[in-house]
Amino acid sequence: MKILVFKDNIYDENAYLVKDLDVTIIDPGFNFKIIDQYLKENNLSLNKILLTHGHIDHIGELDLFVKEYPDVKIYISEKDYPLLYDRKSNASLIMDERKSLKHIDNNVNIVHDRENIGGFIFYSTPGHTKGSGIYLYKEYLFTGDTLFKGTVGRTDLEGGRESDLMHSLKMIKESFSKKTIILPGHYAKTTLSDEIKNNAYLKGDKK
Repeated sequence: MKILVFKDNIYDENAYLVKDLDVTIIDPGFNFKIIDQYLKENNLSLNKILLTHGHIDHIGELDLFVKEYPDVKIYISEKDYPLLYDRKSNASLIMDERKSLKHIDNNVNIVHDRENIGGFIFYSTPGHTKGSGIYLYKEYLFTGDTLFKGTVGRTDLEGGRESDLMHSLKMIKESFSKKTIILPGHYAKTTLSDEIKNNAYLKGDKK
């Protein structure tokens, strides 16, 4: 198994490529060009795209992936599905991002809490958005903007709610091995053990 991170974009967002039995992208963001180059150089096809939530910095070039890989399957939670097309809700207007997604709906699938998608298990973690979620794959947890190294995702955008986020963080703290490797949507990787020790939101210092 190989996990690569791509962040060649103005939003400093982490897009992950997991090459195992097939090829999976988590939160491609605006990384189409560099990911497509890697796939072609290594003679790889793209099987699925998993979305932790629907903000524009995580979904911005989905249409380019669909155009180049027309059979790719895209997964997003039901509550964040509308964000794919709503520029206000997906923070496009806040980020002054004028791009709109088109011609992707036939590729989009709704993922549900605890659903297993080819080994990736989706856990609903509302708080950053109503439909935010994380994906567990083996010892790796792709946390999107729910949990970062040393901090957590913001809750002041549309659909965000701090009390929901705190409940989601409690679930993460109690549900996964302390050895779990955290691969967040922004910033550096970490471990659940380190976050429980050092992250105020998991230590209980934040009320």
